[in-house]
Amino acid sequence: MPTRIPFPIVLLVTIIAGIAVLVIGYERFTVRPAALPQPSFSASSTTAHAASHPAPAGATETAPTLAGEWRSTDDPKFMRTIREDGTFTDAYQGEPSATANGQWRIFDASQVRADFPYPLDAGASYLEFDDASGTTLYFKIVSLATSSLALMYLDRGNMLLFDRVAGQ
Repeated sequence: MPTRIPFPIVLLVTIIAGIAVLVIGYERFTVRPAALPQPSFSASSTTAHAASHPAPAGATETAPTLAGEWRSTDDPKFMRTIREDGTFTDAYQGEPSATANGQWRIFDASQVRADFPYPLDAGASYLEFDDASGTTLYFKIVSLATSSLALMYLDRGNMLLFDRVAGQ
């Protein structure tokens, strides 16, 4: 006759395994991957956008570099056009109804309202997209280079990677 394992031991092992899974999962999905570069922004002249949309120290230089047409590396049909005048267009090739237009701004932790729903990192720059339908999307700028852009969507924590469209 097989030996039965006492219930308290089975329960203890199950609890310990559950805690281990939670800790490993938390570390896996909340710690910044080491392969992603830290944000670095090139110095450029101040634009009309920067004058009309106050930005945090160090982020003002981001607007001219950020402006341009960006194509998603995950889905090449998705394009995000960011303009220096503070407007943007999100478009999906072949789906005109999926187009969104609106305003964008750069901000940091010192410039958010008290009820902002996401934790922010000191020294990081963030993007806010307000579209004409009233939807607001928030992103952390993970990296910004001449030809690439990495944003973390704050609502889900997923990474969105873009390449600048040639000629921009």
